[in-house]
Formats: sequence, C-alpha cells, structure tokens
Amino acid sequence: MTRSEAPDPAQREQPVSIEGPPPLARMAAIAAIVDLAWNRIAVRIVANSDEDAAVALQRWGMFPKNLAAVAGLVALTAGLYTFLRMARYSRLIWRLGIASVAGIVLPTFLFALRPMEHVTVLIVVAAFLGSNLLALLLGAVAAGYRAGPRRWASVIAMASGGFVLVGLVAQYVRTVADSPVATPLAIVAHFGGELAWHVLPVVVVAAGARAHPRAAAGEGGAGRPGREVPAVLVIATAVTLGAMDAEAALHAHKFSTLVYAALRLTLVPPPLAWLNGLTIGIAVAAAGFGLASRSPGRAQLGAAAALWLAAGCAPRAPGQLLDFALAALLLARATQAVTPDGRERARAPWAPLAAPAPDPDPS
Repeated sequence: MTRSEAPDPAQREQPVSIEGPPPLARMAAIAAIVDLAWNRIAVRIVANSDEDAAVALQRWGMFPKNLAAVAGLVALTAGLYTFLRMARYSRLIWRLGIASVAGIVLPTFLFALRPMEHVTVLIVVAAFLGSNLLALLLGAVAAGYRAGPRRWASVIAMASGGFVLVGLVAQYVRTVADSPVATPLAIVAHFGGELAWHVLPVVVVAAGARAHPRAAAGEGGAGRPGREVPAVLVIATAVTLGAMDAEAALHAHKFSTLVYAALRLTLVPPPLAWLNGLTIGIAVAAAGFGLASRSPGRAQLGAAAALWLAAGCAPRAPGQLLDFALAALLLARATQAVTPDGRERARAPWAPLAAPAPDPDPS
C-alpha cells in the first residue's frame, strides 16, 4: 500500500456506541432486583414463621440468582472489552490497570458461579478487592469527562469503592498494630461509603432528568424525562410508607435486622430504619423508568441504579460484588458516552491524568 493509500488514522478505530448498556445488562439488572426481593427479603420474612416454606422459596429463588450472575458476567466482560479496545477513552496506563484488575476479577466471578461449598475464602477476597479496585479505576477515568450528573454518579461509585478499601486497610492495621487511629478511620470509611450508597440514586435520577444536548441527539427522541421526577417522588413516598408498615408489623429490631441482612445499612438508627425506604424507593423508581425507557442512555442509567440497589452497601458476597462492579462500569460508560470522541474534558485537576492518548499524526 502506498503512502497516499494509507488509511486515515481517524478511521483505524471505528467508534463503538457505549450510550446503551452492554449485552444482557438489562437482564442482569432485572434478575438482580428479583434476587434481592426474593432471596434476601421474602425468604427471610417467611423464615420467621414457616421454615419449610422458606426452604421452598429459597429453592425457587436459585433461578434469578444464577441468571443475574451469568448475565452480569457476560455484560461485565462485554463492557470491559469495549472500554479497553477504544484508545480514545483513556490513556494506555489506565487501560492497562483496568485490564490487569479485570484479568483477576472476571475469572474469580466465573469460579464463584460454582456451588457455595466450592467457593473458597480466596475467591471471595479476590472478588472483594478486585471489584472495588475496578470501580475505583473506572470512576477515576470517567471523572475527567464533562458530563454533569453522570460524572458525579461515577465519582460517587469511585468514592464508594475507595471507602471500602480504606476501611479494609484500617481494620487490618487495627488488628496488627492496635493503632488508635485505625478504629475511627474504619468508622468514617464505613459511614462514608454508606452515605455514598444513599446519594447515588438521587444523582442517577438527576442524570436521567437532564438531557445532555449531545446525548439526547443520539437517543432518538427520548421525550421529556423531567416529567418523571414527580413520579419518582410519589414512588419513593409509597415505598417509605410501606417500610413504615413493615416496621410496625415486624417490630423495629426485626425490621432493622432485615434491612441490614438485605442491604448492609447501618447509618440510620434502628428505630428510624424505615427512612431507608426513601432511598430504596428512589432507586426502584430510577431503575424502573430507566429500564422501561426506549432511550439507550437512560436504560443504561436505569440498569446501573437497579444493580446498585441489588448490590447493597459495601457488599461481601460474590454475586453482589458482581452487581457492584457492573453498576460502576455502566455509570462510567454513561459518562463517557456524552463525549464519545474523548476530547471534551472536564477542567479538573485529575483530568489530564485520565486524558485519552492524542491521535497519531496523519502525515
């Protein structure tokens, strides 16, 4: 091929649309919500009165649990592949770091699909560290994009992963060195991560209600998402009232224990555990409106909200860690989709570090 026939560098890397969720992400989000409602809430409520019925429910609940794991693993793999093959989204050093973590996390989640008796402590620890590191790296890259609430959602997911890792280090230091600083640091990290968990659904609703000009242009007439904000408030109020009724039926202690077992929430005192229904309602509304939308961008945000809710705060189980990692990936994709060429960077101190590599000289 002669010099004049050399392809244009801009054509060497065909742009891949990341406005919508990767394959099977919607299915993974829906299955994760069903798994949360069935296995972590309904089974525990029924177990208080009828253990045989709880065992039967748990047996039927294996289907949505396994479906969420398989679909989530496929979606995470496809989404990471798209991210890593597009050089314009971030510098090589960032993509190498994400690829290194993904090389550990993806096989770990695959091994975790086996029966629970074959899941070792090493697999759980690797999934725990890898998913939080992945959220940290993806959020750091997405933080350099000018994308309004979408960027802040990625930053919050990054902060959540960072708080978990800081809390883990603080607990280790407290165990080994008995440092007086370790315990307060672990407490601050725990409550900081839980605060991030409560705030993110609100930011996702704001991101869905705010139609970015360039994002809206690729959504093919998404309508007026701002009209859904009152509906979100109505749904959040209804879920909160339902949580109040559940607290009255189960009593405060049992209800707060159920909330902790399902979502690991401890920021709100047990007598006021029904206040967690406000965050849950906002997340359910954001997930429902997003997943039902014909707009690929809002569907991706809705899937992220559903997976964020299903993962809970600072998850420990491999299935919930997979939900958390996939939610962080979807938020990063939604942020980068606003500027698919990677050139509209936010003027933040960390933006030059995450800036994409410059295009090669066409001459």
